[in-house]
Amino acid sequence: MPRSMLDLWAKDHENVRRLLSLLEAELEEVQSGRDVELRLMRDVVFYLTDYVDRVHHPMEDAAFERVAARRGDVGEVLAKLAEAHRVILANGLALLGAIERALADAPVLRRAIEERGQSYCVELRSHMALEEGELFPVLAGSISDEEWGAIVRETRPPEDPLFGGSVEERYRELLRELESRGG
Repeated sequence: MPRSMLDLWAKDHENVRRLLSLLEAELEEVQSGRDVELRLMRDVVFYLTDYVDRVHHPMEDAAFERVAARRGDVGEVLAKLAEAHRVILANGLALLGAIERALADAPVLRRAIEERGQSYCVELRSHMALEEGELFPVLAGSISDEEWGAIVRETRPPEDPLFGGSVEERYRELLRELESRGG
């Protein structure tokens, strides 16, 4: 199971990168002053703060905790990554709130959405690179098949609502947009 779990997380990261590219394209429109697809931006950030932050990251944290309990040499970096998961969620929710306020015609500075969005994208991309480069290799050699099974049982991850076998209604337009843009 270790290889398949890490493969699943790598696939999740690939999907996150696709969504970040879509979000970054819309943020460029914000920066240029052109009209933007706020609903599309909202759906991207909602998915990232819902599925990624509430399903994917807790599974990673559970695996990281198991390794940290046995390997003191990685405890500090694992604690930093767990904290990064909390910060990424907070920043994603702040961005989502700004987008939702704009959708409700509340006064929101375009610059604030663009700056929060760009910062969020950079932060999330950097975080994934760190996980893939430093932590996934450690996990691959440190967690037994039984432990991977326990992590899945403990976290009980639901099917991915966007990239899983059945796309939730709220994400159908987002998936169509990803496909139409070649993502």
